[in-house]
Amino acid sequence: MVDQVDLSAVDALLEKEWAAGRVDEALAEATVIAVGLPIPRMLEWSARLRSAGRAAECPLVTVACDEERTLADRALAAATAWAMAKDARAAAAVTDIVDRLNALERLPLQRLAPDLVDPLPAYYLHPRPEILALIPGAAANLLELGCAAGVLGSTVKLRQRCRYVGVEMDPFAARIAANGLDQVAVLDLDGSELPFEPGTFDCVVCADVLEHLKDPWGVLAQIFGLLQPGGHVVISIPNIRNLGVMAQLAAGEWLYEDAGILDRTHLRFFTRRSFERALLGAGFEIRSENSVFDPSLQAATSNTGQALRAELGQLQINGLTPQDAMELATIQILFVAARPAAIA
Repeated sequence: MVDQVDLSAVDALLEKEWAAGRVDEALAEATVIAVGLPIPRMLEWSARLRSAGRAAECPLVTVACDEERTLADRALAAATAWAMAKDARAAAAVTDIVDRLNALERLPLQRLAPDLVDPLPAYYLHPRPEILALIPGAAANLLELGCAAGVLGSTVKLRQRCRYVGVEMDPFAARIAANGLDQVAVLDLDGSELPFEPGTFDCVVCADVLEHLKDPWGVLAQIFGLLQPGGHVVISIPNIRNLGVMAQLAAGEWLYEDAGILDRTHLRFFTRRSFERALLGAGFEIRSENSVFDPSLQAATSNTGQALRAELGQLQINGLTPQDAMELATIQILFVAARPAAIA
C-alpha cells in the first residue's frame, strides 16, 4: 500500500475518518502509512496511538528498527518513541545505535531520552575556533592527539580537502570521532608509541593534551619525527604563570579543579618560557605565540604611571612590564612551531 498510493491523499482520508469518529479504523491504517509520512505527521499519528492506548503500534519504532534508514533518523525516531511511551523496543534501538552517532547528532537524543543517553562531557563538543584559526589551510595530512569526539577535525575537513587522523584514549569518544575523521586510533600516549610512519603528516594538533602526559617531551620528539620537513605543530598549553594561580599560592593554597589550569588530571605544568624550551629542545622552530586571556585577570592589572601593577587577593606585584602583565592574565598559550625545512 505504501509504495502504490499517494500517501498525502491517504493521510488526508484518514484524517477525515478520524474527525468522523472512525478512530479505530483510522489508527489501524495509520500504523501502516505513517512510516512513509513526513516526521511531523508521523508524530501526530504516534501521539494519537498513544492516547488510544495503542502505543505499542507506534510507527516511530518501525522507523527505528529499519536498517535502510540513516542512523540519525533511526535514533531520533527511537528516542521520540521512548519519550512518548517508554517503549522498550525504542529503548533497545537507542542504546544499540547511539554510540555510533557523532557528538552533535546525539544532542537531540539527550533531550528526548535523558535517561537513556548520558550527557556528553563538554570537551567532546568543543569546536576550538582559536585552534582552527592556526591550522594551515594548505595542510593535507593532519594528525590530532586527543581528538575527543572529532568536532575540530570534522570542521577542518569541511574547510579544506585533507586526510585527518585522530588519536584518542577514550574508546567511547573515539567511536564518535570515527564517524567524521578518516582514521582514529585508540591509544594511551603514556604507554604506546604513535603508530605512524616518519614524515607522514604536514600538521599535528595538540589542543590541551601534553599537560596530561607523564612525558610530554618524549611525545614532542615523536611528533617531530612524524612531521614532514616544513610541517607544523599547533599546540595549546595551560599557562601556570597565571595571576589566579599565583594568588592561590600567596594565600597558601593549590586547589585542583575539574577543569582549567589546575585540572586534577594535569601532570605537567608550563610557563611560556619553559614550553619554548621544550619546543626548541625537540628541534622545532617557533613560528608564533598567542594568548587566551581571562578578562577578570586583565582587570586586576593597573597602570601606576611608571609601570604596571597587579593585585589579586593577598597578592600584589609591582613594576611589571607589558609582557609580564599580559602573561599573568593568560590562561592558555597557543604555539605554532615547525620542523625545519630540509636543506638542499
